[in-house]
Amino acid sequence: MPATVAAQLHDPGPVILCWILGGLIAVFGALTIVSWRAPCLVPAAFSRTWLESFGPLPAFMFGWTELAVVRASALGATATIFAEYFGYFVP
Repeated sequence: MPATVAAQLHDPGPVILCWILGGLIAVFGALTIVSWRAPCLVPAAFSRTWLESFGPLPAFMFGWTELAVVRASALGATATIFAEYFGYFVP
């Protein structure tokens, strides 16, 4: 939890620096994805087409990994964090 790490540091400077660096990395990643998927330059199915250029097996494996691992773990993490914070507000 970010609050636990911040409490151990006893100084807000490193925590703020980490948030700023994380925000910059997120912005650069978003700009990269936008430049790849610009609607006027690249068709909407660019990711699928690019992945299928490696062959049907990597595309198939990516699809199932995305479905079974990536999205499931993201939903699980979101639900866990929601439940933990919800417990603070509703005893």
